[in-house]
Amino acid sequence: MAQKTTDTGRRVTARQLVGGVSAEFAGMSDEITRKLPLSAALSLCCSFVFPVAALRSIALPVKAILI
Repeated sequence: MAQKTTDTGRRVTARQLVGGVSAEFAGMSDEITRKLPLSAALSLCCSFVFPVAALRSIALPVKAILI
């Protein structure tokens, strides 16, 4: 919340709500940015686990993740 000082010196707490397409895009961008590390970790984990299970080798999945 934003705080604003009035002419009398009192602090007023104000909350501003916005809507429309711009607010939807801003909210969606924030949500994607917040979930990006989780999706990257999940992708790297799957890139490691599935080849290990299929090929029974650790070197190839590690190489795939590093590349």
